[in-house]
Amino acid sequence: MLINALVKLASTATQHTAFIKYDYSLWVCGKNSDCQLGDGTCEDKHSPIEIMKNVMFVSTLGEHTFLLKNDSSIWGWGDNRFGKIGDGTITVYDNKDNILENHNHSIPIKIMDDVISVSAGRYHSMAIRNDYSLWAWGYNKYGQLGDGTQIDKPFPVKIMDDVSAVNLGKYNSFIIKKDDSLWAWGFNKYGHLGDGTTKDRYYPIKIMDNVKEVNSGIRHTAAVDKDGTLWTWGRNNFGQLGNGTLDNYSFPIKIMENVISISAGGFHTASIKTDNSLWVWGNNSRGQIGTTTKGHIYAPVKIMDSVSTLSLGEYFTIAIDLKGFLWAWGDNRHGQLGNGSTKDMNKPFRIIS
Repeated sequence: MLINALVKLASTATQHTAFIKYDYSLWVCGKNSDCQLGDGTCEDKHSPIEIMKNVMFVSTLGEHTFLLKNDSSIWGWGDNRFGKIGDGTITVYDNKDNILENHNHSIPIKIMDDVISVSAGRYHSMAIRNDYSLWAWGYNKYGQLGDGTQIDKPFPVKIMDDVSAVNLGKYNSFIIKKDDSLWAWGFNKYGHLGDGTTKDRYYPIKIMDNVKEVNSGIRHTAAVDKDGTLWTWGRNNFGQLGNGTLDNYSFPIKIMENVISISAGGFHTASIKTDNSLWVWGNNSRGQIGTTTKGHIYAPVKIMDSVSTLSLGEYFTIAIDLKGFLWAWGDNRHGQLGNGSTKDMNKPFRIIS
């Protein structure tokens, strides 16, 4: 088992995880059926393995992964249906999900230069270049690329300027502009764009101002404003919005204050407060809340202290404490928790060498 050096950053996907250590090496573990770990194989790894050096940032979702290197280049690998890797090729499947034409990538390939941020959605991807322009590629049935069409793009296309941050969900997209305004587009059946409707949007629409961070789950969204207030909206069938109800909301609702960071999982949500305490709520079907008890949680509950960073997968949770140690719990069917097993864990445990 890893981790024999302190962890700087973690990113979680549906069933795989990526870590960046303080020496800027990238490590991965979990499901690898679509080669999303990038180690040249398509076999699951129950303990983290090293992939690359000089990595500044990593983003995972679904069955593909992107990283940003210290030379400002981005690299992608894994499942390439709809052209979501961005190299101009597309993996073609039949109606039974059998591969007819395979352009998946089992090792990282270079996609773009001059990039400051990258985000992997479930079937689409985006990057911000150093001139703050936003570029998008991949699946576009619901307008999630933001170019006004429903046509897939297997290569990057420019969408807009003056973008400082980007975060992608399953079929939707969120960006924060340089003026701190939040914009969204794509699939909106459950109101998870936050514009007060359930109408899909093919172009970016403004949601709110004064936003510091945004994070999208499968069908719900969380944002923190610059005052430290947490807002959530979208589907709420497991209490993932955190307001004590199961009612959906198509506009932002206030949940808690004094928040410095958030993450939205598949059907659960977590926040770190200014005192570095970690709070989690929502779906608890595989122990991803970390309370050791069964049953979904409809309002935030405190799980642990001294947390600096978090990332939520579909049914699992990853946290990094203030000392740089990695903690994990929840779904572990493919070894995505990184402890060398495939046994679910219903409370936080430290991943150590």
